[in-house]
Amino acid sequence: MRNMDVDRNGDPVMATRTIREYEDLLPESIFCRIHSSHIINLTRIEKYQKGRGGMVLMEDGTTIEVAVRRRLRIGLPLRFRMFEGLAAPQVRRAAALDLEALKQRLESVATG
Repeated sequence: MRNMDVDRNGDPVMATRTIREYEDLLPESIFCRIHSSHIINLTRIEKYQKGRGGMVLMEDGTTIEVAVRRRLRIGLPLRFRMFEGLAAPQVRRAAALDLEALKQRLESVATG
């Protein structure tokens, strides 16, 4: 086992598991290993800068290099998050319209 520092909300914590063990434990939908020495929380990414592998700028201002062979693993979740952010208002609006249509249908069945 190797010792490593884990940054938890700005507080470094000494961990005794390997980065591979953490990679297996953490949910892939939120965390991504972007380099041999870095696992990041995808929800904390401020910006992705394209390049050979690229760089991520985290909310706390930290800049981390993305390994060339791992850039697709980060690019796809980021694209999904951007699409999700754009689609969310339309999805909520459609759900509200569907709910209203269901209410009207139930009222017409109850009265008719």
